[in-house]
Amino acid sequence: MNNLFLSMLSMSLTASYSILAVLLVRFLLQKAPKKYSYLLWSVVAFRLCCPVSFLSAVSLFRLKLPGISPSFSAGSGGMSPPAGFSAVLPNFVSPQIWLIPGTALWLTGAAALAAYGLISYIRLAGKLRMAVRLKDNVFQSEYVQSPFILGLANPKIYIPYHLDSQTLHYVLLHENYHIKRCDHILKTAAYLLLALHWFNPLCWLAFHLFCKDMEMSCDEHVLDQEEHISSGYSDALLSFALRRRFPSPSPLAFGETDIKKRILHILSWKPPRSAVVLLSTALCLAAVFVCAANPTAAGLWDEDVDAAGDSILPDADEAIENEPYSDTTDSDGFAQDTPYTDIPDINGFAQDAPSSNMPEADGSARDGLYADVPDPSMSAENGYNPESDYFPEYSSFSESHHSESHHAGHHDGE
Repeated sequence: MNNLFLSMLSMSLTASYSILAVLLVRFLLQKAPKKYSYLLWSVVAFRLCCPVSFLSAVSLFRLKLPGISPSFSAGSGGMSPPAGFSAVLPNFVSPQIWLIPGTALWLTGAAALAAYGLISYIRLAGKLRMAVRLKDNVFQSEYVQSPFILGLANPKIYIPYHLDSQTLHYVLLHENYHIKRCDHILKTAAYLLLALHWFNPLCWLAFHLFCKDMEMSCDEHVLDQEEHISSGYSDALLSFALRRRFPSPSPLAFGETDIKKRILHILSWKPPRSAVVLLSTALCLAAVFVCAANPTAAGLWDEDVDAAGDSILPDADEAIENEPYSDTTDSDGFAQDTPYTDIPDINGFAQDAPSSNMPEADGSARDGLYADVPDPSMSAENGYNPESDYFPEYSSFSESHHSESHHAGHHDGE
């Protein structure tokens, strides 16, 4: 259960950055149809409920975001779990003294919100048992103040008595489009996600704006069906205005969610141009893709991570052993196994240099190339000549050059 709580914290963290990105894009789409803003919330729902995602070099989480760890590990099918996100969380929630009470508090809050939604649904359904069918799935009841949809598998539209034909027409256009888009199911799912992430204030803001974009996009659909109905539709909406202060999973009421802004939006509504539709679609799809993707290993902040997500930096011992031309010294102050070193040991000879003729215990020099270290056991009595023995080419060249120079000088004297 503790691991589940940490996973929720991880998903809530990534969803928070997705919400901020959606708010930015939503601001840029102010003049665009609200159906695009409504679509943007799908990526937030994805981040709130899905523990894995696909990998892409283009991702929002390629940025250096606070609290986000780049330790992604690719799973099967190119999917990546958000384990890297939770890597930073144990720093402040891993101690058992905080983790266990935090898990209990999270479960209590989630259960309370779920129970509130379920009880509200049951109580409302009980009041509507005596509703009278008007036609098809439309029912009338004296307990209804504003038209709404109730039910998941077989949604029904409930309306108050004595609606005029024009108002009833607007209401049915609005509510039937909700059913066509399955908004009654999506809102219930959004409320359940809010119950799971109730501790995140950004999720409450996202739920409110999600419902607002849902209703406004539905209003735009009704306005597109018929011309010159803005005034009559606004009057019908105002007559059923509801003031809800607490989010509810159901029902989808006709007159809920910021009536003032909805009416102003309806009165100023105009069909969008083709260029606006094209740009809005491209921006919306790009935002959804960027927020939904996890960064690939090549796209992480640190370049010292290989394709499998493991660090490619060498260990401290490997760095010393494999470092060519190193001047690293050991505790005695001498170089450790470094090729081509000129650092002498105590006796004045190069230490462990693979390219030296360092003498062995028996006094004989080791075979090596490019070494100029003499053997102290050798003496002049044994015919030892440093210049001729170690640099025969240089010795021969010197003698020849000296002879030629002396001969030339003799001729010049003559």
